[in-house]
Amino acid sequence: MKYYKAKIKPTSPFGTNPMSDTIFGQLVWTLSDMGEDLSKLLADYDTSPFLVVSDFLPFNMGNVPKIPTIYKVEGAKNDKINKILERKKIKAKNYISIETLYSTASLNKNKIVELAQALVKFNKSAEIIRCSINRKTGTTGDGFDPYPVYDTFFTDNAEFTFYFYIADESNFGMIQEALELIGKTGFGRDASLGRGQFEVLEFDEIEFSPENKNAIYTLGNVALEGLSVERAYYEPFTRFGRHGNIRAVMGNPFKNPLVMALQGALLFGDNNIFSKPYIGKSIRKLSYYGDTVQQGYSLYIPINVEVQP
Repeated sequence: MKYYKAKIKPTSPFGTNPMSDTIFGQLVWTLSDMGEDLSKLLADYDTSPFLVVSDFLPFNMGNVPKIPTIYKVEGAKNDKINKILERKKIKAKNYISIETLYSTASLNKNKIVELAQALVKFNKSAEIIRCSINRKTGTTGDGFDPYPVYDTFFTDNAEFTFYFYIADESNFGMIQEALELIGKTGFGRDASLGRGQFEVLEFDEIEFSPENKNAIYTLGNVALEGLSVERAYYEPFTRFGRHGNIRAVMGNPFKNPLVMALQGALLFGDNNIFSKPYIGKSIRKLSYYGDTVQQGYSLYIPINVEVQP
């Protein structure tokens, strides 16, 4: 299976986490603004999506798979203290290299813990104080109305890898243009204030083979309901979504809550699990607007886990 990947360099703070379903929504709105025919692009989205995207993955690393592990604190008092301190170090290692996961011939629980890494500090969340303004009177109202928001700031060396799949390769130029346009205008909360901007440094193609693999590691949030898998290990995530673009100010901006599996889910199944270059499903009927569609699909890399836990 062939994916495209882009190297992303943030050029402003982000007001919203760059998760797969958020980026997909932003791309669809941007394609609409570019004059593309969304009804045509989304016509077969339930069975054959025209586009599936991943999270922005820092330094091409994803969340450590949530495989249950056994951790015993035994021995003398000093041994127990050392083991507890060691556990804190292990918990700080919450990222794992995508390339290493794919290239390692045989993984197991201990090997995954061994390969996990603590990322060099590349971002910082900071509180920004703003003040409410009554747009009719141009004043703060009855009093001083400050409120906090949180932005994520990045170091100069911060970098993300973004994977995407296109059903029709002739659409690559269209997606490339839309992604670069989002980078210039920003995405998510406070994009109009300069948040969520980035530069696309390069595009590349990459292939992953399911040969000698028996499990899936997801590269984005995924809707698991109805999927035929034997086992799934994941961290649940509830998306309280809202519409973007013009629908953000049309009176019904909110979507229904949606439970998904966070990026880094580990799924086991038979060979059919690799039958498509993505897993999951489309999400519809989740807001006031009947034509709303959300990405419940996720890209993945095939991996080999030595013993199914």
